[in-house]
Amino acid sequence: MAEQARGQSNNVRSYMKRQLESARKRLLTVEKELAARGRSKQKDLEAALERTKAAKVWKKQISALHHKMLDAFGVATHDDILHLGRDLSRLVKKVDQLSKKTPRLHA
Repeated sequence: MAEQARGQSNNVRSYMKRQLESARKRLLTVEKELAARGRSKQKDLEAALERTKAAKVWKKQISALHHKMLDAFGVATHDDILHLGRDLSRLVKKVDQLSKKTPRLHA
């Protein structure tokens, strides 16, 4: 009976060893697959980053071209008009102040 118990114990041990080895192999396979996916995703992200950088450069170039065209045709932008309006308001205030300070001569 003791031999039968030892035999069963050995069977359980060998069964557990096989199960453990099988689990290790599956784990290695999963790790390799995850690493490959990670490298693939990293390449995708790097490509997306490059496209984003290129898009920013294109946007700057288009904006510069737009401003050159506006300057060449003499067209005022919305910001230009707002700036001119502010300048005109300041000048009007200065003229009003100066006109109040200077005495008027009666003809």
